Amino acid sequence: MAEKKEKTKKEEEVNIEVIKQDLERLKQDLERLKLKTMPKSPTEMMKKDTVIKILDETEEIIKKTFSVLEGTIIGAIEGAKKNLK
Repeated sequence: MAEKKEKTKKEEEVNIEVIKQDLERLKQDLERLKLKTMPKSPTEMMKKDTVIKILDETEEIIKKTFSVLEGTIIGAIEGAKKNLK
């Protein structure tokens, strides 16, 4: 029984590390996107194609973020179920 709890604890620690890595990658993606959106001069306007690319990248980052959150929530629920059994 103690061995099973130890294994579950190690799995949780691994899952937490994976989530932290995913969040760090998302943070880096946002930083890269932020740099792309900075105008070279205060009067410069972005091209329509550039704005569309930035919006597409923003959409992808949002999708990845929700995917990570969904996995985290589902993992927490499954962990709670295992602890109750």
